[in-house]
Amino acid sequence: MSRDPVGEARCKAFREALPLGVNFCRLSGSGALKRKKILAQLESFSEPVAVFCKSDDDAAWLLNLCLDCGLSVPSRVALLATDNNRLICENQPVPLSSVNHDLERIGYEGALRLDSIINGDYFEEALLIPPTGVTKRQSTDALAIADPSIVEALNFMNTNYRRSIGTDDIAAAAALPRRSLEKRFKELLHKSVHEALVEIRLNNAQHFLEHGHSSMADIAALCGFCNAPHFSRSFKSKYRLSPLKYRKQSCLI
Repeated sequence: MSRDPVGEARCKAFREALPLGVNFCRLSGSGALKRKKILAQLESFSEPVAVFCKSDDDAAWLLNLCLDCGLSVPSRVALLATDNNRLICENQPVPLSSVNHDLERIGYEGALRLDSIINGDYFEEALLIPPTGVTKRQSTDALAIADPSIVEALNFMNTNYRRSIGTDDIAAAAALPRRSLEKRFKELLHKSVHEALVEIRLNNAQHFLEHGHSSMADIAALCGFCNAPHFSRSFKSKYRLSPLKYRKQSCLI
C-alpha cells in the first residue's frame, strides 16, 4: 500500500517467493482517489486474486473496501496480512490470515545489537529475521474452483457452519439438486458435502482450542456440533487425539 522501507522490503521478499509464471501486480493509490483506484485494479482482474498486505492495518482496510463494494473474501479476493496482531485479525468481518514474526529472536538479536552499540560498535545493514509461518484464518480459506455452484456452497457453509444446517440446506443455497451437488463435490473435492461441512467446523474448532479457554461444550455449540461428545468424536477421528490433548499440545508449542 503506502511506500516505506519496511513495506518495500516485505513486497520485494513476497515477489521473490512467488513461483515462476505467477502474475504479479502491485496495488497502489493515494489521497482521495485511493479507494477508487485500488478498487478499479481489483475489478480489472477476471479471475480470483490473492493479495499480500504489508501490515494487518492495510489488510483490514482492504478487506472492508472489498466487502463494501461486493467483492467477496476469500472467494473473489484472498487476503494475507502481516504482523498477526490478533486484536486486528480476529475482529474483522472476515478474520485475517497473517504472517507471524519470530518475536523471540527479534528480542534476542535486538538486545545483542543494543549491547554492541553501547560498547561502540556500528552496524551498516539491518538484520533481517525470517518469519515463523502463517496463522491461517478465513481470509485465505478459499479453493481454486471454477464451478460457481460449488463456490457458492462452500461460501454458505463457511458463513453458516455454526447453525444446524445439512446437505439439503447447502444444495438450496447453491441452487442445485442434492444429488447433483453431491456428485460435483465428489468429482472436484473428493469428499461428500457432509465431510466438507464437518471439516470446516473442525478447522474452526481447532482455532478455538489454540486461542482461547472455552469449554468443550461451548466450542461444540460455537462450531455447529450437536453436543460435546459428538464434537470430541469427530475431532479425534481427524486429528487422532482428543480436543483436550490437542489444546495441551498447542500450548506447549
